[in-house]
Amino acid sequence: MENGERDRLLGWKAIASHLQVTEKTARSWELERGLPVRRQGQGSKRPVVAYLDELEAWRTRDEALPPKTPSRTFRPLPWAALAIVILALVGWAGWPPSRAHAAAAPKRVEVYPHRIDVLDKSGKVLWTKGFPKLMNNYYSPDVESCGDLWQILDVDKDGSDEVLFISIPDGLTSETSSLHCMRSDGQACWPKLQFTRVLPEDARLGESFSGRIIGMAESPAGPFLVILATNNPLYASCLFLVDPMTGQIAQDYCHPGYFYDVKMTDLDGDGYPELLCGGINNPGPGLGYPALAVLNIPFQPASAPDYFSQEFGPSGYVLFPRADIADITRFQSSVKAVNEMSPGLIRVQVQTETDDIRADMFYDLTPDLRFVRLIPGDRVHVQHDGLFLQGHLDHRFEEDLAFLSQVKHFLAAPDGNSKEVDALFAEPTRLTTASQQ
Repeated sequence: MENGERDRLLGWKAIASHLQVTEKTARSWELERGLPVRRQGQGSKRPVVAYLDELEAWRTRDEALPPKTPSRTFRPLPWAALAIVILALVGWAGWPPSRAHAAAAPKRVEVYPHRIDVLDKSGKVLWTKGFPKLMNNYYSPDVESCGDLWQILDVDKDGSDEVLFISIPDGLTSETSSLHCMRSDGQACWPKLQFTRVLPEDARLGESFSGRIIGMAESPAGPFLVILATNNPLYASCLFLVDPMTGQIAQDYCHPGYFYDVKMTDLDGDGYPELLCGGINNPGPGLGYPALAVLNIPFQPASAPDYFSQEFGPSGYVLFPRADIADITRFQSSVKAVNEMSPGLIRVQVQTETDDIRADMFYDLTPDLRFVRLIPGDRVHVQHDGLFLQGHLDHRFEEDLAFLSQVKHFLAAPDGNSKEVDALFAEPTRLTTASQQ
């Protein structure tokens, strides 16, 4: 053992001896149970290192480990002396110790292929939790996605923060992700919640979902955890309202297409947030249409049949027209961002992006999703008119403004690839014969 700022063990032999197991067992625990070890330097023969404080935190988490043998004999102190020592350590003013001081507060989560480390504000590892192999690239900070894969917040309102973590298995195509809730000491709040098919009668939805945490929402019916989960075969997005005390799904709503942005904001000024959800309506093959949905919390009963014929539905739903650039390039247009600019104004970013072209259009809407104005992006007219000059379009961008200002309202989410929806956005043919071939 080497001594520095933190005591550490160097090599598998020292680590195994400290844990009172064989080296083979210690090596297997790294893969199977998230044993917190690190490697120094480069190359295949890098020495392995473990810090004692991290090992002891991990040992505490795993009840299956053998207890640590004391290094010396403990002689009980007389009661009077013991009381003096306790008061000196705790401090008379701090007696009795509160729950808030029972464990250091978690502040950050670090994700590794087979475990997570939960750290305090100083960077010290409080505890670890092992997992089967995680899909590590999903946890990269470079991945742009709606919601978080972990959050630290007071889920049960007891004054102590919990750690929420979405585990995404490496075999996501055949497995599904799960939501875990752990107290500040690492103990589970409730059994993990696996995201699975919520519409069993619909064969179009597969079993595999990848989840994201949107946050905690207060509502007239009490608090809910809001989770967004994307179904991988169909790329439908499902929203789950989870009971924070039990970890059970209270309500769910599935949308026929991906939600790229979900915001919680009080649109109607009643003191409770609504969910503002932007994405694309395109169940299965097809270009679909940019979509925006507003959902109350808790979800309201569906006011009309939708694509999935489900129990709950949005309080507002609109589709935006598809840009000509999308029809020419066969790339999709979708709502990439939604923001409440002021109490009476929502700004929606509709984007068409190809390998060579990115066209942005910004729609301003009222809280009840009525059209206010269209603001074309800086380069959209240049890109459109460039296609006109190349002979792909028979009109310039200015002639398209009236068509692009159409915003279609629906009582429920339709099939964005259907002929009926196409008919609502019908206009005279604007593509040249060469572009249609």
